[in-house]
Amino acid sequence: MSDTQNMEQAQEVQHSPKFEDIKGYHDSGFWNAAMVKNAVKKKRITAEEYTEITGKEYQ
Repeated sequence: MSDTQNMEQAQEVQHSPKFEDIKGYHDSGFWNAAMVKNAVKKKRITAEEYTEITGKEYQ
């Protein structure tokens, strides 16, 4: 494996187990930002993932 490939793998973000599901719900319009925020409160995703999904800062 090249150094570039090693660096790319090291930079991959580890998401919470439910991240892809919740992102899909939001992107499909099934969930709004308030519902995604509730997932943060229930510790299903992180505040950073909330921002990644919604494009809004978690408050």
